[in-house]
Amino acid sequence: MSDELYRLTAVQAVELLNKQEISPLDLIEASARRIAEVEPAVNALPTFQLPTFSREG
Repeated sequence: MSDELYRLTAVQAVELLNKQEISPLDLIEASARRIAEVEPAVNALPTFQLPTFSREG
């Protein structure tokens, strides 16, 4: 499912978050992967850099 998280609506994402089926970091990582995948063709972001997150608190 993680590769399809970017397709979720906000309502669907919140439902999964509330059920603890996914984490906020899962959503960030899925979005970052999708942006990296399509950005070369879209060329919408002059610079793209996400901060580094860790799963360990």
